[in-house]
Amino acid sequence: DGHTNGMMADTLSDGGEGAPKRILSLRGAGQTGPWAWIGDKTELKDQIHQTLQLTMQGRNLSEDQVHDLVSYIRSLPAPPPYLPARSAEDDNLIMQGRVLFESFQCNDCHQGSTRTSTESYDVGLSDARGNDQFNPPSLLGVGHRTGLFHDKTAVSLDELVNKYRHQTPRELTSNESTALIRYLQSL
Repeated sequence: DGHTNGMMADTLSDGGEGAPKRILSLRGAGQTGPWAWIGDKTELKDQIHQTLQLTMQGRNLSEDQVHDLVSYIRSLPAPPPYLPARSAEDDNLIMQGRVLFESFQCNDCHQGSTRTSTESYDVGLSDARGNDQFNPPSLLGVGHRTGLFHDKTAVSLDELVNKYRHQTPRELTSNESTALIRYLQSL
């Protein structure tokens, strides 16, 4: 169904050979360009060509075949929310998390309905080759993921928020942490 296997791969085509990255889901990827962890492919067809030729070491495809792959990837819906609101109280907690998300300006990088951006950012981590600029993946369905960041450094949303304090300007209270995680789970 276009979802990821959750593994890491050295893509051999992102300028970071020797620095494996998390394999992203194709679900919703047709609407979340630019593509590649470094965000250097503005056309999905270019990313497909590069992936097939360099990463997969495959044969050249005809333009019609690439068009068909682009159409297929664009047809894949974004992953569903991991845990939608279950009650009015839960909805209130999610709203509190959203307020924190926005007040910490997380929506500068994870913006709009796709919760991503066309830019690349320094997220405070680098890959094995020293690259520290990454295009943020969509946060839609982020609760389904078992490894976060380009290299799966954080294994859960709890680690992302509490251990790595990803882009939070200060240490969070327990209630704030719970609300922010719950908001991310609802995406």
